[in-house]
Amino acid sequence: MNKLFFFVLLALAMASGCSKKSSTTTPGGTDTTGNTNNPPASFAGSYIMATNDASRKIELYDPVVDDWNKPEAKIWSWAPTVALGFSTQEVNSFGGGTDVKLRHVKAWHDSTFIAVTDNGMAAIVPYPAGTKKWSMLLSGNVHSAELLPNGARVNVISPGPVRTPLYGKLGDLYGRKRVLQAAVVVFLLGSALCGLARSLEALGHFDESRAEYEEGRRLSSGVAGPSFGLAHLEAASGNPAEARRILAELTAARANRVVSAWGIAALHASLGEVDEAFRWLDTAIEERAAGMILLRVHPRLDPIRDDPRYWPLVERMGLDTVAE
Repeated sequence: MNKLFFFVLLALAMASGCSKKSSTTTPGGTDTTGNTNNPPASFAGSYIMATNDASRKIELYDPVVDDWNKPEAKIWSWAPTVALGFSTQEVNSFGGGTDVKLRHVKAWHDSTFIAVTDNGMAAIVPYPAGTKKWSMLLSGNVHSAELLPNGARVNVISPGPVRTPLYGKLGDLYGRKRVLQAAVVVFLLGSALCGLARSLEALGHFDESRAEYEEGRRLSSGVAGPSFGLAHLEAASGNPAEARRILAELTAARANRVVSAWGIAALHASLGEVDEAFRWLDTAIEERAAGMILLRVHPRLDPIRDDPRYWPLVERMGLDTVAE
């Protein structure tokens, strides 16, 4: 009986304790548990970054504002401009971004930066200034970016916009390792064919070289490299009209995808169009084309090496000294 009475008292005490924790809202909007019924307030770090294809800008929103169409919802927006330090091609090609990350980088004066990618380019800009710290035009579909605490940049690139879902589907069906291995084999095969074509061209076997370049173009699905090689071949084999046709095709393609200004400059050099070659080399420097590291040694530029503008350009690139 005493035990029964004890358990009854314990049950009443527990019930009393639970009733004291029940929510009772005060006139100020705060209940006795410390919770609040007032709308949440914004705080630093709660913002949401988004890419906007319609405005072609990166935009920063406050999630506390219930309607993002209201002016107060948009806190910040950005797109590359010449005034911010970007090239004209970067400005014209930017479509609103494919990925964006806001990161705090201790290695860069403990400051905040934004890593952004778009089809064919990637950039790092300080937040909120938006001026260019780093940018590069890249071949393929640049669809993801990351900026590490030590300042290292990581960009994820696929050969084209259709290939990403296709790779995912094939990976699900056959296994990602097998699909990746097959892609590497196709890439190496295309590269080998282009290398073979270049060797055949140098030996004067133009018909065999042309066949290899054409096969390289077929396997590469639109990558500019084999097309440049074929145009050089046509110029060397006495068919400048066809070389200029391919050159015009590649130049026009720059409006929709990345085509190297370096490659265009080298092709103008092969055609003996010296002024155009130097004009495009200047563009290649502005766009930081990777091929410019070969400015001093690449045989495609042999026709312009005696021009008085050549060595000042080499010095401008910092390639005038050779390490011993």
